[in-house]
Amino acid sequence: NDDHWDEFQALAMQDAMEPLFLEYGVNVVFVGHVHAYERTYPVANGQTSMASGVTYVTIGDGGNREGHSDSYLAKPDWSAYRNGTEFGHGRVQFYNATTAIWQWRRDVDAEPTSADEAVWTNNFL
Repeated sequence: NDDHWDEFQALAMQDAMEPLFLEYGVNVVFVGHVHAYERTYPVANGQTSMASGVTYVTIGDGGNREGHSDSYLAKPDWSAYRNGTEFGHGRVQFYNATTAIWQWRRDVDAEPTSADEAVWTNNFL
């Protein structure tokens, strides 16, 4: 989303935290603020890294009086799914000690239907 992608605070936080996430085997990071939903593929040092990267989930689309953040730059390779036009919510199910299932659901659907899903396995436990 292009609303906050180049802010100093966001870039400084990523530079400070991502090496720690990678060092300690963090699988997923949930963030908010941007009024939209986006999930990345696993990323390490700005590149898609399915083997050792961190998945970032921006889940700031629960609803607000300011409206959606629906203005996007061209979709980068690391972006797995994005939606800035609908409100939604997320659900995490822990399948067992090492596996979690993530679902993002649009609030407009009459029945709970996943618009986006991911499965994370933590091999560090």
